[in-house]
Amino acid sequence: MIDGRELARRIAERNDQLWRDERRLAAALEDAVRIQTAQRSEEAQAWTRLGAMRLAQDGEALTGRMDASAKEAASILQRRERRLDETRERIADLEEQVETASGAHGRAAGAAADAQAAAARRKADAVEALETDETCRRLAGEVASLVAQAGKAEEKAAAARSDLDEKARPYLAETTFSYLWDRAYGTPAYAGSGIVRRLDGWVARLVGYEAARRDFTNLNEIPRRLATHAERLRAALAEARAGLDAASAVHTEQAEKAEEEARRLKGDAATAEAELDALRAKLGRSGRDLRKAAERDDEDWHLASAALGRSLSTDSLSRIEKAAAETPDALDDLLVAQIRKARERGAEAGRVVTAKKDEVDRIRKRRKLLEGEVRFLSENGWNDEDTLFDEELGGADLDQMADGRTTGAGFRIKLQVTRRERPKPVARAEPSWGQDAGSVWGRNDRQENQTSNRRQDEDFRTGGGIGAGGGFVTGGVIGAAAAAGSSGAAEAAGGSDFTTGGEF
Repeated sequence: MIDGRELARRIAERNDQLWRDERRLAAALEDAVRIQTAQRSEEAQAWTRLGAMRLAQDGEALTGRMDASAKEAASILQRRERRLDETRERIADLEEQVETASGAHGRAAGAAADAQAAAARRKADAVEALETDETCRRLAGEVASLVAQAGKAEEKAAAARSDLDEKARPYLAETTFSYLWDRAYGTPAYAGSGIVRRLDGWVARLVGYEAARRDFTNLNEIPRRLATHAERLRAALAEARAGLDAASAVHTEQAEKAEEEARRLKGDAATAEAELDALRAKLGRSGRDLRKAAERDDEDWHLASAALGRSLSTDSLSRIEKAAAETPDALDDLLVAQIRKARERGAEAGRVVTAKKDEVDRIRKRRKLLEGEVRFLSENGWNDEDTLFDEELGGADLDQMADGRTTGAGFRIKLQVTRRERPKPVARAEPSWGQDAGSVWGRNDRQENQTSNRRQDEDFRTGGGIGAGGGFVTGGVIGAAAAAGSSGAAEAAGGSDFTTGGEF
């Protein structure tokens, strides 16, 4: 027999093997499909090239062909001719627009160049006039002088601010000076009175605070005064520049207007150039489309060739080979041979694909059977060690179902018919006919220690419920009561109803 857990394990193991076989076959199927697809693509490309040759060789290649692909090819060629006519018209229109835009750009560029030259002349005249104007020259000199003075004043103010920290440090480090300075002693802000004022005065005179206070005050005033001086110089510089600008405006106004006009005309020229470039780009694309059509490399030509190729593919290869043999070009013979080889290889790949698909489907069906049996065992709670089945279910019967030699119905029936429960150990029932019934070896074998402690003078008891004390004593006086005789044996029986009596 085989238990349910082992049977479920064997079924799952066979299912895993089938899954690996399925993956291997699926990979082989994918390879075969790729080969089949490649051969079909190769054949379709050869048909397309043959269709293109027929269209190029003979303008009547579609004559007499009434199938859907031939009609599609004819429709595409008609659409192609319409598009080519539209492209030719668009090119003619764009050429005219380019010519017009080119002229506009030329005029705008010329106007911008003239304006730039005029602005340069006005600027030169303004510079000459400024150099000869005494007022402008004087104001320019004042501006230059104030620029230098303001720069030096700002440098001195910055240096004084930097020196203040270093020079003030010794004063503030002196505790007495720092105390009097913080209380503003010697200034109207000092708020001391009475004895505090007298003591502060005494300390100030003692350390010579007044002279140190004046020095420290001057030290703090220097950066502020220098900064104020620099600010006055900057204001004077701004005023001088405003005067120079006002005096110069008489000479520079015309030059500035000329420069502004030159910038505007330069922007117009740039706009005209951008429009011209855009028109030239459109003309270039249309020209490329027309060249592709002339070289039979446009999209519509390829679509028509493919449609004619599909139409030709409906003819027998023998007929196609015969037609190819009648043309002077050997390329169509090579294309027909390529089509035949691709078709044969594609057919072989198709047979492999069909066979592999069938194998994969069969394996999937067998896996489904095995998974169903595992699920059946689990749903019924039979996948444990206590449920037993016929050994053949885990051997020959499982092999036949996994190999597809049986449908699985017999396996399910045999599962149900041969199922058995593993025998369990029989538990001995405790007797209930005595007040203090125990096991065969005493009142209660689970209380063996307590019983032996209570009856230390009894070496052997049969137990049972005979007598109030639960006593059937086979040799009541064996052991400790042996020397006491029969009466001692009776006492040793502890109230038993029956003894075998005597002493051994």
